[in-house]
This record gives sequence, structure tokens and C-alpha cells, in this order.
Amino acid sequence: MTTQVLHVVDSLDLGGAERMAVELASLTDPEEFAVSLCATRAGGPLAAALSDDVPLDVLGRRRRWDAGGVLRFRRIVRDRRIDIVHTHGRGSAQFVALCRAGGLRVRHVFHDHFGGVDVDAHAGAGLRLACRWGVDAYIGVHRTLCDRAVETLGLPASRVHLVPNGVMVGRFTPATPADENQNLRLVAVAGFRPDKDHGTLLRAVAQCRAPVELLLVGATAPAHAGYLADCRALVDHLGLAQRVTFAGGRDDVPVVLAGADAGVLSSRTESGPLALLEYMAAGLPFVVTDTGEVTARVKESGAGLVVPVGDPTAMAAALDRLAGMARAERAAMGARGRARVEAEFDQWVVARRVADVYRSMLAAPAPAGRARSC
Repeated sequence: MTTQVLHVVDSLDLGGAERMAVELASLTDPEEFAVSLCATRAGGPLAAALSDDVPLDVLGRRRRWDAGGVLRFRRIVRDRRIDIVHTHGRGSAQFVALCRAGGLRVRHVFHDHFGGVDVDAHAGAGLRLACRWGVDAYIGVHRTLCDRAVETLGLPASRVHLVPNGVMVGRFTPATPADENQNLRLVAVAGFRPDKDHGTLLRAVAQCRAPVELLLVGATAPAHAGYLADCRALVDHLGLAQRVTFAGGRDDVPVVLAGADAGVLSSRTESGPLALLEYMAAGLPFVVTDTGEVTARVKESGAGLVVPVGDPTAMAAALDRLAGMARAERAAMGARGRARVEAEFDQWVVARRVADVYRSMLAAPAPAGRARSC
């Protein structure tokens, strides 16, 4: 019998967790799992990327503890006879845990994409309670997240699974490196918020001896409008107005990357990062800060350069080194990255690992103390 799976995410705005939800919903084997998706707050541009055969519901809840949203969600689970709810993000996990506490009888997989793993070990009481009483399986995209799920959130190790982020490699066409006499075209795909540390990247570009151009791709939430303004002011202060372009949020990242020579990322903290996988899928060599599960796994791959967090001088030196390479050498680095992501991080690989988590959870007895159906 087909298992009914409902992916749950706050919205379908452009973002790593949101894209992961959409792609996993679209790739899960329909012979074994019938999949649907629910955005509890709002839709967004990623709805267009969802497979046509995946039903989508948008609840429109306005608060975390929205009573009307809880009722609407319970109705969806009941009417579709959902067996597994797969939440993406901590807010969604707490929302579903609340629904379960109210009597919703469904198994819950919490997919934790928390990006502040390197700088924030805090887990609030609400999240701890949600994990202790409302989560049957936990998927962390970073090893440290999985460790903290056991140590801080109180989950049994048997319910915790490490599944690094993935990317749909087929969406990307390998880029063609620029000739040696052209400026090095850099692209940074990162939403404008403080943890992405665009300031370090901009200061690095200002220190570069080689001629480089930088395209900044990323959306800005209203809460971070001041951060974006600071970045623009820094560009002016550093005299980079002719070398740096702000492109805003884009839903055609593969097209953007196909026109670049290298990817760059200056984050202070990451769980993935998904952008690095996209650079590799596009055959781009990269310069990224030493953070995230993916970076740790590919650091010695020869596909790019990894520099310390918050060090613009080290990043500038790495960018100069990349710019000084022959076109063929950069192309070889990009090819190594593409091969690595195809073998280990293609979203099809991730989808199979997630399906294994579903099977192991369904094979186990229901957790003690699980709320009964009303």
C-alpha cells in the first residue's frame, strides 16, 4: 500500500529549506510514496518548481500558534489519510508538534536545516518539547546538528539521521570559463542577512590585485533591509560601484551560474551550504569560508579553495590565486566539483536516503506517549 507523505514548510519563498522541500516532494518514488506539500504561511515563486502531480495547500497562518491554521492542517491530514508529515525548519516542526499534542495521529519527520549551527547552540524550550514529544525521526543536514539533537533536544540516537543537502544536478549546465585576458566573473548566491557576512566578501574584492567582477544574488527579507543598505553603503565606501552588481533574488540561478567563472561564499555559519552545491553542479571552481557539512566533505576535493571565516585578506589571496590560473586549470577544478556532486550530492541520492528514513520509522513501533486521535 502506498504511504501518504506530506511535506510541510513555512512558505515557498526562495530559500534553501524551501527548495529542499519542493525538490524532495517532486523526486520521491511515487510507486512507494504518494506525496503532497503544505506551505503553512504563504506560497511563493518556488511553487512553479513543484511537480505538477504534487498537490499543494497554502494555509495562510499568521502566527506560530494559529488556531485556525491548526484546524485547517488537521483537516488536510485527515482527508488525505497522511501517514508521515515531513517538516522543513524549526517553526514548521513546532507547529506540527502542537497539532500532534492536540490529538493528530500521524508520524513526524523533522528535517532540520538550521544555518546557525556554528555560532548558536541555543535550543528554546518550545523546540525541546516539540522534539521530545512530537518527533519520530530527525534528519540533520550537519553532523553538529545531529549531535545536538541528541545532547540538547533529547532525541534518542536511533531516531537521528545525518543527510547532507543535495541539489538537482540536471538543472545546471557547466559554465564556460572566461579567457585569461578577461576579468574573473564571480557570483555569490546568498540571501542578504548578517550570517552571510557580505562585508568580508566586499572587503576581499577591494583587496584583490587581479581584475574581478562580483554579482551578488540573493533576496532580502524586510527584517534585513538595513543590512542590505549597509552592504550598498560599503560598496560605495570601498569604491566598488563599477565592479559589484546587486541582482536581488533570482529564480533562474542555473542560468546565472552558467555566465560566471567562479562561485564565492563568505558565510560566518552554514548548515549546507546549498549554494556551494550549486556552484559545483554548474562546474564552477569556488572560494568559500570553512563552514558547513558540504564544505567539510569537499575541502580536499581539489574543486575549489576554502578560507577561514571572517578573513578578507585570506579570501582576497584565494581569489587572486584563482584569477591567476589558466583557463584549463579552472575548468578542471570545475569538472572535479561537478563529478563530486553527481556522485554524492545529487538530489536523487538525498531522496533515496530520506526514503530509507521513512522506512526505518515505519518499521519501528509507535513511540510511547504518542497522542491519540480525537
